[in-house]
Amino acid sequence: MKNSKKKFCIVTSSRADYGILSNFLKTLSNKHHVKLIVTGTHLSQKFGYTLREIKKDKIHIYKTVDIIPKGDSEHDISKTISKAITKFSKIFKNINVDTLILLGDRYEIFAAAVAASINRLKIAHIHGGETTSNALDESFRHSITIMSHIHFVAAKKYYDRVIQLGKDKENVHFVGSLSVANIRKISFKKLSYLNKELNIKKSKYKIFLIYHTETLNENYGLIGLKNILKNLKKVNNCEIFATLNNADTKYLKINKILKNFDRENKNFHLIDSLNYNKYLYLLKKCNFIIGNSSSGIIEAPSIGITTINVGDRQHGRLRAKSIIDTTEKYNDIKKAIKKGLKFKIKKIKNPYEKKNTARRILKVLEATANKKLIGSKFYDIKK
Repeated sequence: MKNSKKKFCIVTSSRADYGILSNFLKTLSNKHHVKLIVTGTHLSQKFGYTLREIKKDKIHIYKTVDIIPKGDSEHDISKTISKAITKFSKIFKNINVDTLILLGDRYEIFAAAVAASINRLKIAHIHGGETTSNALDESFRHSITIMSHIHFVAAKKYYDRVIQLGKDKENVHFVGSLSVANIRKISFKKLSYLNKELNIKKSKYKIFLIYHTETLNENYGLIGLKNILKNLKKVNNCEIFATLNNADTKYLKINKILKNFDRENKNFHLIDSLNYNKYLYLLKKCNFIIGNSSSGIIEAPSIGITTINVGDRQHGRLRAKSIIDTTEKYNDIKKAIKKGLKFKIKKIKNPYEKKNTARRILKVLEATANKKLIGSKFYDIKK
């Protein structure tokens, strides 16, 4: 009998995309041959060295690509992208796989897509068609879409947008979000499960802060973060949990602000990195998530907590009714926090949720593994 196993390659660049991909990756590895390439912050001690989490999952690692930028300037990020393209190209030159699977919009993933395109690999992209108009991720995401051949999108609006970018609708698949699918299957544990690791206290309010640089903002969003912290400091009987920033432009400035706040406030827990499931357990027990992370837009509504979205980093993404948008201004954030502490969520419809997401993706990957899709023509929308 002919071997029905297909050959896939997946690139993971951070705790965020690995958390989303991990369950699907295990399923895919059980059925097919998978080559996992680990890069980005996974390989850095100051970002928690999350390579350990992957090893704990007993997922075989095919290659590691060390490309952590030395600094956080635009030039440092540009050099890192160039370095990543060169390193990925050496790997992809002789790799034998049916499809390369990429998720998201980070510059590390963009670099992998460029190298794969040059080496004529078929690319399947997850989470295309979304917009974040005040971040560089916007350009990277749409560029990855253009270079990709198979597309798995999280909402109907994004399905339409990928087609608008010139992709044949036969290769665009509306499947929903893998992260939301993960949440629906998880068995949430009690907060005491995390007590030893995080030294959680008994407090009336618990708040999770995730704040990234606004890479297209003149002040990189630093004002927004400072105003968030000034407001959170005034919330009585409250514990605040936060994670360090991704390796983006000016991330060192963001992390410095967070570390200074951590030293001055006993109720602040600054976490280098947190296992994806543990992150979801903690988020479930919080009153709200505040900041500008896509997690607050995509995952929080399905967990059942409110999101206070600050600034414009996530501008353009579809939103559930549990999301409170606010500007970077101090008084606007103050009003949003006051509202967030009282906000009661009933049943919220998440626009990113669709049944059988992982199964839909797997079915398409298996069906298209032997198809030649390199050099696909631009698909014109008929008027």
